[in-house]
Amino acid sequence: MSVLESLPPRPLPESAVAALNRSESVDLVVSVGVTTGPAGDAESDDERREDPGGPATGLLVVTDSWAKGLALSPEDGWQVVETVSLAEAERFEALQRAEDAVLAFQADESERSD
Repeated sequence: MSVLESLPPRPLPESAVAALNRSESVDLVVSVGVTTGPAGDAESDDERREDPGGPATGLLVVTDSWAKGLALSPEDGWQVVETVSLAEAERFEALQRAEDAVLAFQADESERSD
């Protein structure tokens, strides 16, 4: 069963993210918070604030071969919004690309719900 298939169709509490992070099938799982806007629009790190401590609606999942950005859609559940091969990009760049895709997805979802 893949990580995506194992996720319930709801935001994940910190304890669930921590449990995923301990899984032997992945190297790293971290939550991505809701930001004030799409990552590309931020002029500084201060404008890319995340809401701390709440349930995760975005995740970065990393193995030895890829980094994926996962985002929760209210209608469709968890979905992969970006996959970056670590054969094609350095790990840090792959994480940034996956995070940017999750943040953009979250901003789009936020605009649709307004």
